[in-house]
Amino acid sequence: MIIEITKWSTGFRKISFNKVLRRELKMTIAEAKTTVNEILVGNTVRLPYTKELELEVKKAELSYDLIDD
Repeated sequence: MIIEITKWSTGFRKISFNKVLRRELKMTIAEAKTTVNEILVGNTVRLPYTKELELEVKKAELSYDLIDD
């Protein structure tokens, strides 16, 4: 399972937990959290799903407009 995060110029972020098989990025949880926090406008970032990353997303939902697909 891969987490997909998109940020648009309006500030809207789309979060989806995509089960489609994708090439997994090799990074630590800390690197993944940093990537989530530093997404550039209009970029989509795909990260390997982890329970820790899911918890970070749930925390972010308190601050941002996020949608789970």
